[in-house]
Amino acid sequence: MKLPTVFLTWEWITTWLKHFEKKYEPVIVFIYSDCNIKAIVPLSKSSMKLRTRLFNFQVLSFCGSIELYPDHLDVICAEDNADIYVKMLFDFFLNTYTKWDVMHLPFLAGDGHLAKWLQWNSTKHKTIQSDVIIAPFLKVEHDFEAFLGGFERKKRYNLMREKNILFKNDVSLTKVSDKAELETGLKDLFLLHNARAGEKKVTSTFSKDAILNFHREIARIFLEIGWLRLFLLKKNDSGEAISAAYGFVHEKRFNYYQTGLDPIWLRFSPGKILIYKMLEDMYHSDIMEFDFLGGNDNYKTYWTRDYRVMRTYSVFNKNIMGNIEFRADILFAFLKSISNTVTARFGRKKVISKHA
Repeated sequence: MKLPTVFLTWEWITTWLKHFEKKYEPVIVFIYSDCNIKAIVPLSKSSMKLRTRLFNFQVLSFCGSIELYPDHLDVICAEDNADIYVKMLFDFFLNTYTKWDVMHLPFLAGDGHLAKWLQWNSTKHKTIQSDVIIAPFLKVEHDFEAFLGGFERKKRYNLMREKNILFKNDVSLTKVSDKAELETGLKDLFLLHNARAGEKKVTSTFSKDAILNFHREIARIFLEIGWLRLFLLKKNDSGEAISAAYGFVHEKRFNYYQTGLDPIWLRFSPGKILIYKMLEDMYHSDIMEFDFLGGNDNYKTYWTRDYRVMRTYSVFNKNIMGNIEFRADILFAFLKSISNTVTARFGRKKVISKHA
């Protein structure tokens, strides 16, 4: 893979299958050459409605991509012959295994083998690109003071001022490091995330029992192998958590997955200061990159101007149901473009991170 991602690891996929196996049929593709595995594509199939909301379709998608919003997805293979493996994948689904209507592929790595193949071959197959989303990232290089020195003077002054004001309120950083702290830390994260979602008046999937149970288990697994990062800002006198950030380290890349904060503390910028403390911690580790994942929210672009692109594609089968959804999707996209034009002229569209 061009960009190895924690969301395609054995640990992530098998834990998802355990918690969502009743809803999905695994369709995991292995490509061999001379009895050696050359590529893996972990897909699953389920009956569901897509964005046109017309009918239930038999939908193929990456394992976990519907519920968990994993980023930078791609075919799992070495760089050599990757395009050949992707072609073999689609030949298989279009000509051999045809018991599906739509292949829904969200959050594909923009420069990955799968996204590029779909872009180059979109005219040969019924393919629609429905979304493009950016994923800001920050290279963790040199030292933390040098990084802060790259900020313009006023921005750096305001950041230090906000940090000092917050910590004068008897607040300190906690980094979860053992099982005894994990259960409490996750409970604080869930509560703070839903408090913030309620204050923003948005519905978050991070409150559903199945998803929370998945994260309880994957957090335990990742803690044991050293991939978990769970940071909290807490009041020293009461132990009350006011802000939390949850993510995973894989291949020296930190994936900033989910956050939460107490709306009462908003004026003290606890989310921004928590990121400050996390970066300070990571500059003293072997982590090479802080990946904010999908969404161009201001709290992400505050720290960096660098970003990657992720694309969402839908591939439609040649059967009746595939044709129905293909034509409906074209109409839906046309109406959406009109709506976006009107919004651009008469009002600003609010962008909400898919992870926060």
